[in-house]
Amino acid sequence: MCIYAVGVVWCGAHLCRWYDAHLSWSWRCDAQGDMVRVGGLLFGILPAAGGVKEALAAAGATPQRALRWLTTVVAVKYLPPNSCVGYECRARSGEGPVVMLPLGSHDGFLEVSAGFINVIIRGHLCGVLSVDANVVLVAARAGVEVGDSVVILGCDGVDKDVCAMPTLSTRIPPHLPRFYL
Repeated sequence: MCIYAVGVVWCGAHLCRWYDAHLSWSWRCDAQGDMVRVGGLLFGILPAAGGVKEALAAAGATPQRALRWLTTVVAVKYLPPNSCVGYECRARSGEGPVVMLPLGSHDGFLEVSAGFINVIIRGHLCGVLSVDANVVLVAARAGVEVGDSVVILGCDGVDKDVCAMPTLSTRIPPHLPRFYL
């Protein structure tokens, strides 16, 4: 079985590293090692690097998700289409409602450019419009209500094919409550 991390591959007893041999990058697999940085694999989150999912499947390893990050909708607003949303009018509202989530960059929910593109509300991927220090604004579908559950990281409780997977790993701050099942 091979485990892939940034710049390192662990295959059985061999630790393979990416190295530069006369400006020609290649893999070198003659090193022995007893440690590996598994990153998101610890939580069942596969890296975006190509071939990782296939290599794990070929080895008979199917990671199961061990982490979900949830919140709730705290406000629903219907704005005129094309209204400014967020700091410096960085985004525009669409036809549907704009919902407010009670967390922001202070809580580890980073900007869209850092991979926080979508959340899941009522089984649908909804686009993130704006991230402030303590509020996230999301373009939602009609019918969303205050109190609805929102999946920030993980898959929908009903449809396991609908997933929100931002790039984060260890960015969930310690002040957020954890619940272990």
